[in-house]
Amino acid sequence: MIRRFFRALAAVLLAAHAVVFSFVSYGARALPDSFNADDSLSLPAPFSAVSGPEESCDLRLLRIIPVKTVSAAETTRQYVHLGGELVGLRLQTKGVTVVGVEAFESQEGTVSPAEDAGIRVGDVLLSVDGAQIGSNQALADLLEKSGGKTVEIRATRGGKDYVCRLKPRRTAATGAWKGGVWVRDSTAGIGTLTFSDVSTGRIATLGHPVFDSDTGEIMPVRAGGIFTASVSGVTKGTVGAAGEILGRVGETQLGTVDVNGEQGVYGDLISTADSGELTPVALPAEVREGPATVICTVTDGEKRSYDISIERISHSEKPGKDMTVRVTDPALLDLTGGIVQGMSGAPIVQNGMLVGAVTHVFVSDPKTGYAIFAGRMTAASRGGGP
Repeated sequence: MIRRFFRALAAVLLAAHAVVFSFVSYGARALPDSFNADDSLSLPAPFSAVSGPEESCDLRLLRIIPVKTVSAAETTRQYVHLGGELVGLRLQTKGVTVVGVEAFESQEGTVSPAEDAGIRVGDVLLSVDGAQIGSNQALADLLEKSGGKTVEIRATRGGKDYVCRLKPRRTAATGAWKGGVWVRDSTAGIGTLTFSDVSTGRIATLGHPVFDSDTGEIMPVRAGGIFTASVSGVTKGTVGAAGEILGRVGETQLGTVDVNGEQGVYGDLISTADSGELTPVALPAEVREGPATVICTVTDGEKRSYDISIERISHSEKPGKDMTVRVTDPALLDLTGGIVQGMSGAPIVQNGMLVGAVTHVFVSDPKTGYAIFAGRMTAASRGGGP
């Protein structure tokens, strides 16, 4: 009898230990690493915040079991105008991005000056003999101007500067001086406006960077603009194939672009149509798993809210993957099949607050995708970190 009792007790203790371990693991993953004094009112049960030394705070389970220590700081609630409109992006790169290196027939035989100089696909060429490169044509003009003289090229690779020397060669076909390098100097695309902030004069979209389609690298932006756009059609998403909002970029400019980074695309606000009321931005600790809405434009001129579910929250993920969301609204599923390209940046609202923005779709399940915390985007729009 006693042996049976201790076996039962051991089983109960083991189960309790497993439950506690599960809660602690969940808390370490789902609770934020930075904290505001007011957040303690919004912590999910059974977690609580206990003041720590200096600018720190201890998060505990049942006020006893430590989960993790986080930084504590006073923050001011941010208010923004919600987006949801389809927008067009036109970006000009800082320097020119190398998308191809080729050999060609010169008057001296087959040559590849760029390859000989050590230039690779993905490099960003910034200047030739000190003259800034702002376009494909500018690079071509500088190489032609060299008259075959070796030039010094300043470039970046993986964020690090380097200098190389390139000797242009005269092509057999036209006699022009060439470097054997293909470059990109601009791009355009469609996204969804996340918010505009009249208090700082900033505008935000996408929630993720624009990548070069050839190199897979983040495009270094020199200038650009965010414009109005209209829907011309929708390609519905299916398992294994991402859908897409097809749009036409308009002429009305809403803002400039000066940042293309991990948390999205940002610039200075120029003008905006009916902005509506100001909406509070949720702190990461205030975001909950459960029902929410996403605001987007999938039929021309009709910005609407659709039901979604926030299925998973993780404060340990990289920017752009803070939440996993699922489209539950039958109307949106009927129109798009779920999350589609062009919906990046669509604001997510929960409990009357902007909590995040859509960033990615799961190709294996187009109803589901990732989202970024709105707090990351408002910080990035002001020049702060993630």
